[in-house]
Amino acid sequence: MSTKWRRFEVMLPRQFNDGRQVPPEWLSLAVLEIGDQFGSVSYETQVIEGRWQQAGVVYRDTLARKPRLDEGVQESLESETRTA
Repeated sequence: MSTKWRRFEVMLPRQFNDGRQVPPEWLSLAVLEIGDQFGSVSYETQVIEGRWQQAGVVYRDTLARKPRLDEGVQESLESETRTA
């Protein structure tokens, strides 16, 4: 029997747009919430840098990557969408 796995990566900002640091406990809470929702979570401690633009203003990000690999995610997300 074939199992289809999907990998999702959640990029969490390490700084607010004004340059202040996101409190580490917020990042920890996000990791716990992902683990509670999907049964497991893994994350990288390296910093990912990004750049984005909105309304003519360019922002630079430093991010933490939280990859997630799951075989039942699509069904779970579809179920939540239907009940919302």
